[in-house]
Amino acid sequence: MLSSLRQNGIVLMLMAAFFFSMMGLLVKTMQHEIPFFQSMFFRFLINCLLLLPFLLKDPKKFKIHKPGLMLIRCVCGFVAGAMYFYSYVNIPLANAFVLQYSSPIFVVVFAVFFLKESVRYLQVFLICLAFAGAAFMVQPEWGVIDFAHGICLLSAIFAGLAYTSVKKLIGSHSFVTIVFYFSLFSSIMTLILFGRDFVSLHIQSVVPLLAIGVVATCGQLCLTYAYKHQPASVVAPFVYSAFLYGLVYDFVFWEKWPGLTTWIGAALIIGSGIVLAKIKKPITT
Repeated sequence: MLSSLRQNGIVLMLMAAFFFSMMGLLVKTMQHEIPFFQSMFFRFLINCLLLLPFLLKDPKKFKIHKPGLMLIRCVCGFVAGAMYFYSYVNIPLANAFVLQYSSPIFVVVFAVFFLKESVRYLQVFLICLAFAGAAFMVQPEWGVIDFAHGICLLSAIFAGLAYTSVKKLIGSHSFVTIVFYFSLFSSIMTLILFGRDFVSLHIQSVVPLLAIGVVATCGQLCLTYAYKHQPASVVAPFVYSAFLYGLVYDFVFWEKWPGLTTWIGAALIIGSGIVLAKIKKPITT
């Protein structure tokens, strides 16, 4: 059963979106007890510890062949992570998930400038539509740009930069190596920058903090296996199911429902993202 599940890319992508949405829900529900940067620390630390045995099995995977590029991936990924953890606690989860998953659109843009990849006119049109959608998303009320929504959009831009660097790293590094060093770097940086502001933990808060790291790792593995076993054009659109999970969470836990600008923005971003996935294979790490 496990082997057949691993080969069902669509189910795995739905599971990945669910796990990542659960991470956002846990961070948001704990915001009054645990600062978001402390939740972020546990997310990366546990991810790092869970991946460590895979590297110990094959010590050659510890070797970094392109240190400068790996550093860029780690820095951009860390900045993106800090921003989207901030957005989880400051904007509705449905909005955060849509903006967060607009990062593949920025990958296409950065790949043109940094990797010299060609781009079709249809892709340019879709990117413009996605940017228009983002403009709607950052102003939940007409004419009022929200700072936290802007931060979430910036997280997608930095994630796009991180994933663009992954496109260059993936040929000489395994998925486990890239994610391990990213998680290790992010854990250390979170501790250095925010460690003095960590709060004391009790057993009731330790369990959800551990859960954040576990569901994030499960989401990462499901995402990777989904792309491994089925074409990206088939499975990639299902990552946007996180938006539906977010709608449920926002309504059930906080009695919030999106306004008109959110629906328009989400439709433009998700629609553009789905069509772009049919054209160009997204990054899987």
